[in-house]
Amino acid sequence: QPISFFVTIAEIDTAAKTMAGAFNIVVYNTSDSTDVAVFQNGEFSGVPYSDTVDGGSGLGDGTVTADIDGDPFVQTSIIATATPFIPVINITVSDADDRTIALTFPDDAEAGDVYDLSVLSQDFLAQYSFGVFGEMVFPSQSGDITIIEHDPVANTVSGTFNFEAGLPLQAPEHDITNGTFDV
Repeated sequence: QPISFFVTIAEIDTAAKTMAGAFNIVVYNTSDSTDVAVFQNGEFSGVPYSDTVDGGSGLGDGTVTADIDGDPFVQTSIIATATPFIPVINITVSDADDRTIALTFPDDAEAGDVYDLSVLSQDFLAQYSFGVFGEMVFPSQSGDITIIEHDPVANTVSGTFNFEAGLPLQAPEHDITNGTFDV
């Protein structure tokens, strides 16, 4: 079960519509949460991408707002994706200070419901990272995400989120508050 994950897109070939980059992931054994494995310095290349998501939403569409440790987060880039082979919605947004917020949740999340973002959540994940290459990754330790509207036909979703983020099995170090998304 993932505790935290981080993907860095290092290269995008817009002509071939492929990307390359690196990843790190921390996972735990669901029957023993103290049994943790860390995979570092993973690499990928030639991964295809599309600049549209099932009927119109493209890379760069949408807004995310939040406060990180009380400071406003002003997005400079956003990628919101949904894929048919992995039934989740991923929203990754960055700012000019190389801070990134990532949200992942099932593509069948119901509008009006509040979902847990704790470290043991299996379906609803959030993380905060910073650094040019995401050197510091802090998964959510506690918090919630509320789906306000979700229209799978129009490929739109909006909601709010708040979470405390910290290194696995340690006390939270960062407060992500007043979060909103509309993609």
